[in-house]
Amino acid sequence: MRGDLTGFFWPLAAYAKQSIYDYGQIPLWNRYMLGGTPLATDPQAPIFYLPNILHLIFPAGAAFLILYILHILIGAVGMYFLAKYLKLNKYAATLTAILYCLSPNLSRYVDAGHVGLVYTWGYLPFVYLATLKLADTQKNKHAIYLAISLSGLFYTHTVTFAISAISTLPLYLIKLAQNRSKLFALRQYVLSAMLTFGLIAPILVLQLRWQSQTNRGFLLANPETFPIWHGKLQFLAASINPLFHPDGITNIDTEKFIALGMGVLLLAFVGYIKLKSKLKIYFTVLFFVLALISLNNASPVYNLFLKIDYFVLFRVATRFWFLATIASVLLAAYGYQLLSKKHKYLANTLAMAAVLELGLISGVRIARPVAQEANVPESVYEYLATNTKGRVFCTTKCFSPIKVVEHKLETIEGYSTLIQKNYWRRAFVMMNTNWPDKYSLSIPPFFILSSEQLQPHALYLGEYAVDYVVSPHELTDPNLVLETQIDNYLIYKNILNKGYAYFENGDTPKSIWLSPNRLVYEFSGDQSGKLTLAEVYSPGWKAYLDGKQVVITETAEALRSVDISRGSKKLVLVYKLKYMLFHSETVFKQ
Repeated sequence: MRGDLTGFFWPLAAYAKQSIYDYGQIPLWNRYMLGGTPLATDPQAPIFYLPNILHLIFPAGAAFLILYILHILIGAVGMYFLAKYLKLNKYAATLTAILYCLSPNLSRYVDAGHVGLVYTWGYLPFVYLATLKLADTQKNKHAIYLAISLSGLFYTHTVTFAISAISTLPLYLIKLAQNRSKLFALRQYVLSAMLTFGLIAPILVLQLRWQSQTNRGFLLANPETFPIWHGKLQFLAASINPLFHPDGITNIDTEKFIALGMGVLLLAFVGYIKLKSKLKIYFTVLFFVLALISLNNASPVYNLFLKIDYFVLFRVATRFWFLATIASVLLAAYGYQLLSKKHKYLANTLAMAAVLELGLISGVRIARPVAQEANVPESVYEYLATNTKGRVFCTTKCFSPIKVVEHKLETIEGYSTLIQKNYWRRAFVMMNTNWPDKYSLSIPPFFILSSEQLQPHALYLGEYAVDYVVSPHELTDPNLVLETQIDNYLIYKNILNKGYAYFENGDTPKSIWLSPNRLVYEFSGDQSGKLTLAEVYSPGWKAYLDGKQVVITETAEALRSVDISRGSKKLVLVYKLKYMLFHSETVFKQ
């Protein structure tokens, strides 16, 4: 297991399972990283994708393995039926399914731990199969199938969903064009679009509302997309076979691992030259456009692309390359079918060579050694879990996100595709450094960790309830007191930790209930004033003081605060989907 799987998806799945078992709640808020951060609004959150229910039944590793296999097999079935619908025989259709499953484009997702992208492999064939059937039949059931398939993509990977949804329209029109009387028969397609929107709208609205509050917009201030190619020849070599790339199969960057395979391309060329003229034009345009996009910085129109905000927000130009994989595999199967009519032995030999080539490329990539992360030993987690009365922080991101969840440790660091801007800008104050508004998946950003040893500021850490700081190097703040050392890691106690809730005079309320979506505090009769809650401010939280809704304001430190009147007994904070969607003013009932 590697990459995003262990750094992001596994911890989220474990956290969701823990929350459901411990509190009977589907977690909408992630309390374990980034000082508290929205989970329901994250496009890669696991909580709304129904197949993830397997995580409640099986251990995380087994659940991910089952879901990987399940989605890949579903994708194989989808490609088989797509090929059959395109008039390929059962042997060519079977070859299509095999080549699709062995695609290096898929293996790079498995290798990098891009869980959502692996899952998309199961839906993509059905999206295009449903599109073609809808154009042919104009039946409601195919509009429903298309909507379900697109929704599956949305709940697994939103960028792939966006690309696929856009690409279905030209495919639909091309298919309609084969029958002139149906050229403008868009009614069923529009129906499918409306059904799709209905299936995704509640979560889509949440994501769009939250998007403006995150660091994703930093991409537009500093337009930059990946991968960075060292010329067109490097792209050409990578798109054929990674053996032609100077970095080889094991070292080539994930986003450059886009090989279609020499065997596949040879068979695809046979299929291509036998296509009818119009289809040949369609495929030529498709590959030309995909090459222009995927060339990224080496593309002659790169500067034009950088002026398109949505292209920049996609961030990775080779995300479009799955279209090239599907098209080349279908062409290869068609070429195999044509060739086998007169040269069966040659066709079978080329097909076997193509299968072995892709299998070797993908197998070597997935089996490459996993880089060992510099995580603290188990005894450090046990020490912190036993002693801490607040959050913890490691100056070198030395905590395993999985272990953090297992030991129920809350941190101010984290790794996510989206990070709230207010926390992004406050984090560098706590860590006593500075970084620009440059998009990064991590706090602290990797580009900071590679250039300096952090010396965090105890006072500002204390405002976020940071109780312990772990560091492999010595810390100089006198309010961070060295308490012990385990192996090479120094463990410092922050004597300025203010706790999770505190008044301006330092007084603290009694916490009687803490769960992912609900916080409850009790007060003595004489406690009053501004109460600061040491979690990141984010819309969606509502506060009720003795049953009456009160305002939550954002502090200068990007925390939450509530004014508590004298004589108040109980403060309840709740986080619900309806509050994020509608900012409801309905009073919460005790």
